[in-house]
Amino acid sequence: MSEVGRLLNRANENILLLLEKKEAQLWESCLERVQQLRGVGSLLKRIARAGDREQLCDYLAEIRYSLLFVGLGFEVQIDPSGVVGKKVPDLRISRDGRSALVEVKHFRELDPGPRYVSLSSKEFLDETFLLEPYGEPERDVKKIRSQAKGKFGQVGSNESIIAFWNEEEEEIDTESAVSWLREDVAKRKLALPHGLLFVLYGSSWERPRQQFYCFPLQILSKPQSEWMQELESAQLTNSMSVRRRAE
Repeated sequence: MSEVGRLLNRANENILLLLEKKEAQLWESCLERVQQLRGVGSLLKRIARAGDREQLCDYLAEIRYSLLFVGLGFEVQIDPSGVVGKKVPDLRISRDGRSALVEVKHFRELDPGPRYVSLSSKEFLDETFLLEPYGEPERDVKKIRSQAKGKFGQVGSNESIIAFWNEEEEEIDTESAVSWLREDVAKRKLALPHGLLFVLYGSSWERPRQQFYCFPLQILSKPQSEWMQELESAQLTNSMSVRRRAE
């Protein structure tokens, strides 16, 4: 058995320990589909060593975005530095004669959501009953601004993308966060990496029209402007296959 094959088995064993069986089977299929990618061994090692579900989902977000870009016809390399453990971007994508580094950030669940109350319960029928507030938009905007800034050093001056994946059952106002970043740059409070193309945001929320959003941080020409259009028209199915949204 090859080294990648051994790592694949170890990664699948750990996934089965940390996730429910049905979910683990889905990711087993996903790992099979990325095992031929350059650099996949380092990611499989991290998955095999993940100590809990949250850490595992950080690494699975990289698998998710790898499958997204592969599905859109990109060549994908994982851990492009080839140095395990070094702070470098997670992916390198190439297409149309151009390449870009992709730094992936998984938002861990912070808000458990409001407690369940049955519509037929005495509590709900009580005239004094009030719905509990849900979510903290200001906190979430600050979080994405902070996380984006924290990734700047890892992308350096290379053409790059910062890709967020939101696992929470609550949307994050990424557009406001990116607008604040632009304002900080305009006021010279912040210097953006020269090659940072756009922020990519996706989540597990099921929307009838769109799953991924791109927020450019500079004026883009082809092919990067076309990359954004394709990403925003893409959807990941429950099996992690990519399909194009009908316009």
